[in-house]
Amino acid sequence: MPTNAPFAAGALLQYVATLVSGLAGLQQTYIGAPESIASRVSAYVTLGDLTPSPHATQVARREPQIVVAFAYRVAGAEQSAELMIADLVDELTAAVYADRSLGGTSQNAVLDMSKNVQPAYMAVAGAEFRVYYTVITGLQTTSTP
Repeated sequence: MPTNAPFAAGALLQYVATLVSGLAGLQQTYIGAPESIASRVSAYVTLGDLTPSPHATQVARREPQIVVAFAYRVAGAEQSAELMIADLVDELTAAVYADRSLGGTSQNAVLDMSKNVQPAYMAVAGAEFRVYYTVITGLQTTSTP
């Protein structure tokens, strides 16, 4: 794990999107929330909280959040949707914990899936999707004047 990962939200976002796009069974990965979802099994990766705070003399830190939303077009296959999302979440968890530096873009990344207490469904262009949110929180530091 690196002792220092500088502020680089774009690099962290791209690394996570690349990581997610390699998950088995995923058909499409988007950076940003898509206007429509073309594939049955998709994910979109977006920025979450990027609030910096002073940490020490001439050092600022932030715990950047990257949100991964897995989306499965249900079309009457609720059980398949739940099982596929479970597999994707397990794969993502293994990948993040295999390299908690996220390719050097973070220090000590962790996962939060606590917002998924109730199943989330959303309509996109007339189709119903089961959506599951995962928040990856990292740590970045930078020098300040």
